[in-house]
Amino acid sequence: MWLSNTILGYPDVSERVHGPILAALQKFSGATEFHKTVADYQAALNGKVLWEPKCKMELLPANEGFEQSRDNLFLYPRGHLKSTVITVAHTIQWLLNYPNVRILVKTATETLVTSFIIEIRNHFILNDQLRLLFPELCPQAANGKIPDLGNLSGFTVPCRDNNNKKLGPGGKEPSVQASTVGSSITGYHGDVQKLDDLVEKVNSSSQNGIDEVIRDFGSMGDLLEKYNTDDPLKPLKGWVDSAGTPWDFSDLYQVRRNDHAARRTKGLPDAFNLVVRSAAPNWPEGPYLWPERMGYTALKEIEDDVTKGPAQLAAQYLMNPIVAGQGLIDDVKQLIWTPEKHMDQLLPRMSLYAALDVAGMEDVKGHDSDFTVLTVGGFANARLYIPFMLYGRPPVEEVIEWIFRVFDMYPGIVKLKIQKQALERVLLATLRREMSKRGRFLPIQAEPADNQQSKKSKIRGLRPWFQAGNIRFSDSLPYRTAIETEIKGFPKYRHDDILDTLTDLMLEGKSVNAGVLSNRVDEYAPPANLRDPISLLLAEHYQDEDAFYPKVDRDTGFPA
Repeated sequence: MWLSNTILGYPDVSERVHGPILAALQKFSGATEFHKTVADYQAALNGKVLWEPKCKMELLPANEGFEQSRDNLFLYPRGHLKSTVITVAHTIQWLLNYPNVRILVKTATETLVTSFIIEIRNHFILNDQLRLLFPELCPQAANGKIPDLGNLSGFTVPCRDNNNKKLGPGGKEPSVQASTVGSSITGYHGDVQKLDDLVEKVNSSSQNGIDEVIRDFGSMGDLLEKYNTDDPLKPLKGWVDSAGTPWDFSDLYQVRRNDHAARRTKGLPDAFNLVVRSAAPNWPEGPYLWPERMGYTALKEIEDDVTKGPAQLAAQYLMNPIVAGQGLIDDVKQLIWTPEKHMDQLLPRMSLYAALDVAGMEDVKGHDSDFTVLTVGGFANARLYIPFMLYGRPPVEEVIEWIFRVFDMYPGIVKLKIQKQALERVLLATLRREMSKRGRFLPIQAEPADNQQSKKSKIRGLRPWFQAGNIRFSDSLPYRTAIETEIKGFPKYRHDDILDTLTDLMLEGKSVNAGVLSNRVDEYAPPANLRDPISLLLAEHYQDEDAFYPKVDRDTGFPA
């Protein structure tokens, strides 16, 4: 805190707000200093270290009250200077105590990590007080000009001395190196990892993005130095400081929080230190963590802002993202209705799919049965757009007409997904007869039931998409009330038929948004001599009795 306030120029760092962070960050044992004369100081200007740490870096003891002080997860509200303390000030303090230390700074985006490198590096170049106190760590002026220090990817302090192990292990790696989620730095070994905002808006908006961050974090342990010890039962490794704010109930931070709670429930020791502070733990009542900066008025503005709203307040300021079972949205104002004219302009750029939910068609008349829903969705700009939907309780014959109508309106649909059991039980015979009669064979995919994941669990996967505004409906849809009611009411509302179709469409969007959408025609196309190049895509052997198919391969469903 003194370093931040007095030397680095961060006067807002305080014990009251940042005390929990300051307590958990690795503390240092100080050094024995040898320089006493002007000549010694001149030697320091030339990069000579005239002091010796009182404790070997690898043997630094745990902080008081923290058994696992080498692995920390800090979850603090946005705007509360967590990065200033954890990623900037503490990185500098590591270098001041152990000039041979190797620190990896990693974020979700290159822009953010570059900003951290610049801020840290500039203290060694431009901060006069730091340069006066620690000249051996700072590049010295030549001909009135201070030389550069490294580049935007990282830097090494001038006094790095790999032969002096008292200053830290050292190595070929720079003192500070930048990295981002998904980037490869094969062969890197470091002593300290500063993982700041690995989770952010873009990568938390899809389950693919969330999973990628979790996998990336899991691989970070391989980059952390393991130190030799005399006791093999007490291995020593480097330090990890993860800092961020939650975005979604299933993101990396929530997964680690859940694991932390589960270990305590089972009576197991903590695997890491968890430091979590809410801007207003009793919102909307006080007290507030930092009332001068984020008091009631500032937080209420976030809650009432149509572009942020209660969900962003809950996740990023109250550290309490809406968990499974609490719904997909918090207010219907979060739903985005795209003008029909704009939707029509986007259609040529979309990869179109359709999903049909036929649940409830066999229910007794008069009961509050489910609805049949046929939804058309397209992907553009990493968003799912819904230009068309049919909704109601039609008889089977009308559902068949729905299907042909949708393909008449949108001939570019890649495939129509129908739950396999519903297709076999209700539609298959009539659908096959009508396709044969009309000489038109539609790309239909029978979707087997998923026994590994509950329906509600799959629907909950839509939440980050709704929160990020990445599911958008045409404002011409006549079922606005039904759409709003299902989405707002999930999981307690008795109907989820529309959500079922959105989930089926979104499963297709995972590959689209990852940029790996395959050529569907090539992937599913039957032989070129078949009369219809986009043939019926039904599971297994539905086609084998139709007169227009000669012999059918029962494994593929295509002509033998």
